Amino acid sequence: EGLAFTETTAINGRLTIDMPVLTSLAQIEAVFQDGNSVARTVTVPDADAYKRAALTWRGETGLHIHAHEFGAETGTAGHIWAGAPGRTNSGQATKGGYLTVLGDPSIQNANRAEVYTYPASANRNTGVVRLSVEAEVRNTNCGGIIAAQSLQPDGFGGVISSNMTLNVPECHAVGQYIVLKNILRDLKIAAK
Repeated sequence: EGLAFTETTAINGRLTIDMPVLTSLAQIEAVFQDGNSVARTVTVPDADAYKRAALTWRGETGLHIHAHEFGAETGTAGHIWAGAPGRTNSGQATKGGYLTVLGDPSIQNANRAEVYTYPASANRNTGVVRLSVEAEVRNTNCGGIIAAQSLQPDGFGGVISSNMTLNVPECHAVGQYIVLKNILRDLKIAAK
C-alpha cells in the first residue's frame, strides 16, 4: 500500500517485526541490498477492526505523527506520538491507540514510517482522534526540503495516499516545530 521502511536483518538473514497493515489484502515485498526480492500477499481478515493512519519518508526528517484522542491536550494521556507511543515496555498497547515506528534510524537515508493505530473493535469511546504531523527544525534538515507520503485506508479496501513536500525554515529556527494539520484525516470513532 506504499508503506516503505528499511530494516537490518540479523547475520543469518532473519528479521522479526510487528508490521501493521492498512488493508485486509496486503501485498508485502522485501527487497534486499543486492536487488533480489520476495513478495507475498497476506490476508488479514480483522484489518478493518483497526483505524490506521501512516506517514512514510526517507532519511532523518524530524517528522512525527501526533494523535490527540478524544480532546487530549499535548503532553497528557491520550496524546500519542513517538515520545509517548501508547505501548508498555513489553510492547502491549495501553488503553486507546498506539504508534508503531518502522525503519532503522542507524541506516543513512533509510525509508522510515510511523503508523498510528486505534483498535476500534474494542472501543468504548465515541468521538474524534485528531491527527497532525509535526516536523522539528533540526541542524540536519534546516533550509532543506522534506518529502513524505501519508497513507490511510479509504474504507473500501483501498488506500488514499498523498505526497507532500515541506520547505524547512533556515537554521535560525532550529528547535522549533512546524505543525501540519491537514496531512492526515482525523479518525471518527464510535463506541461498540
